[in-house]
Amino acid sequence: MATNLQFLKEYEATSTVTEILCTDAFIFGYDVYAVLISKADYTVQTYSYLRLLDSSNNSIGDTEYAYAQLDMSSSSGSFSNAKSNSTNAWANVDIAGTDDDMAQGHIFYIFGAEDSSKFTYALGQSASYTSVGYGTKWIGVHKNAEQIKGFRYFRGSGDINSVKIQVYGVK
Repeated sequence: MATNLQFLKEYEATSTVTEILCTDAFIFGYDVYAVLISKADYTVQTYSYLRLLDSSNNSIGDTEYAYAQLDMSSSSGSFSNAKSNSTNAWANVDIAGTDDDMAQGHIFYIFGAEDSSKFTYALGQSASYTSVGYGTKWIGVHKNAEQIKGFRYFRGSGDINSVKIQVYGVK
């Protein structure tokens, strides 16, 4: 079992952007990477999405992704989910309102990104607040065997006012 994290890289947006490209995030020789998204502030209350970056740091937008996601609302104990076996991004990976204290944090793990002979897998969870508290859990697979060097983080609509993303190698 993994026992420690090695800080590798940080990405930060301090002014409004439509996306943040985390290039060369998975080039350090780890089988597992942990990604922490914090200090996020958004212009619209909606979900976030992830696309992987190929060996040239180009965003992969083909329908090579599969995911399953679960939202757990604190308002009535209700749950909702989304899933797809063939889509162009990992969808609904987190949700938050428009104030900077709404997105409490999102952590996800990437497995096998550097191995060009295998699929890349992910699992993640986030905590946030819209008009009620939310917990989100998700899993995903990129169904094309290729080297993955990073990822693109973006919103379903609106912009990102600010965000900090840290990448760790898991030993």
